[in-house]
Amino acid sequence: MTWVLVILSSSALIGVASARAIPQFPALRAVLWILAILLNIFCAWFLRRKYGSSQTWPYVIPFLVAILIANYLFVVVAPYRWQGCQTDVPYSAWDAYCTAPDSASYYFGYQVGSPRNPLYPWFIKLSTLGIGFDPAVYYQHYPVSVAISARDAPLFRVVHAQIIVLLAAGFAACTIMMALLNSPLPAVLFLFLFDFGCLAPHELNEVLTEPLVQTWLFPLVAVFLMFLWKGWKNLLPVAGLFCGLLYLTRQAAAYTMILLVAMIVWGMLTNWRVYILPAVTSIVVLVCLVVIPDLYGYVKTGDFLAAQNSLQYQYRVAFAMQVAQPEDVSLMRDEESRQWLLAALERRDIEHRKVDEMCQQDLYCRMVYYIDTNLYQVAMPPGFIRADLPGFLMSISTRILTRHWTDYVAFGARFWMLGITDPRVGRIRVGGIGPWLIYALCFVVVFVRRGPAGFAAAMLILAHFTHLALISTHSVPMIRTVRASDFLVVIAIFLLLWDIAERISQGVGDARRRSITSSQTT
Repeated sequence: MTWVLVILSSSALIGVASARAIPQFPALRAVLWILAILLNIFCAWFLRRKYGSSQTWPYVIPFLVAILIANYLFVVVAPYRWQGCQTDVPYSAWDAYCTAPDSASYYFGYQVGSPRNPLYPWFIKLSTLGIGFDPAVYYQHYPVSVAISARDAPLFRVVHAQIIVLLAAGFAACTIMMALLNSPLPAVLFLFLFDFGCLAPHELNEVLTEPLVQTWLFPLVAVFLMFLWKGWKNLLPVAGLFCGLLYLTRQAAAYTMILLVAMIVWGMLTNWRVYILPAVTSIVVLVCLVVIPDLYGYVKTGDFLAAQNSLQYQYRVAFAMQVAQPEDVSLMRDEESRQWLLAALERRDIEHRKVDEMCQQDLYCRMVYYIDTNLYQVAMPPGFIRADLPGFLMSISTRILTRHWTDYVAFGARFWMLGITDPRVGRIRVGGIGPWLIYALCFVVVFVRRGPAGFAAAMLILAHFTHLALISTHSVPMIRTVRASDFLVVIAIFLLLWDIAERISQGVGDARRRSITSSQTT
């Protein structure tokens, strides 16, 4: 009976993945999802009732096999649902890829002063090793955003590598969650993450950082959960390692340090004597990785801060142009900067009127295009070229943002709220239930239940909020940036629901045992 139920439940997961290969019948996929959820919940309950807290690894193996098969179907067989490349051909994610306008800044390699962090450019270099990849030749021969299916295209290696490492990281995290919760239900969670586009959906077959960021993020989440459940002190330096790798891949991934800080706090409150040395080690590991761009810059130029000269300068000036006022001319360091700012303010008024006319009452549209025009029409209009452009714009931006920091924070806060609530980017909603109510319910459950599951859920949600805050004050909370971390909220909700079900199950079991004991006594 047990094996029949396990095979049926795991097969239902494969059925859901198979339905992606026939997108003409969306109702079939919905029915299979309902069937898979019900079967797997019943299977998890049955296993827990039969075996209690004993490990049931033989019964978990079919679910792991099902996840592997589902991943293969999703990537290689089924047409890619979030195709970001310009094509009407139903390619799978494995059979076609494209570059985005931002991709060149990665595949041209990392240089001192690059506005990107180095790990993804180095990942590309490693993936193309031995094929004589020439970025300049590639740039001239392959168009942007157009699907490329020719197998000899050099960046195919990069896309295939990022798909493999991402799926491997997700599979490892799923396996660890199954072991920690002693349940097959995490298989349903990870199938949901993939089927509903939570694994770098718009960039899985594009040359962009999101897949590699999530590759480091999955094991970090797994280490975070293992630490809370098992308390293994040596996991703290491992978490510091993954946080450092995340930062080296993408600067906005600094939000993941929330999880490391949460682990350190949890350990200190549990037994600071046991955890103090691993906590310090984790910070040392993190710092050693974070300073790699600066050390690289020092080796190349002799200047320890050379790598910071242009980091994120583009969007700093975009936000500076948003809050700048005519009186800020007095802040400028020279006459050239003063004349530039006066002209930029005039351009801003003209461009913003165009944005208002285009977006009308759509606040999210207006704010996104304010930042876009601030960067490309106001700060760096066509034909504006300077040899010292990064330093020039950084100097102007720093002075303006320092004076108007409250306006800067207020603008970022509005952007942050839109990143959470606007349905075009934020997906945390269920039918008519909006995100704020969902988050409020989550924190009520966290407060009531507490324990490792509640703490983990709260920190995962806080990590997503922190990510949105970093994006909203340094860039634009668009689809691919918001959805790079909203799956953390899905995991948090899963943990809370699992914890509630676990407590109910324990309560029912305790009540049954008391009833049996009472009847025997009588």
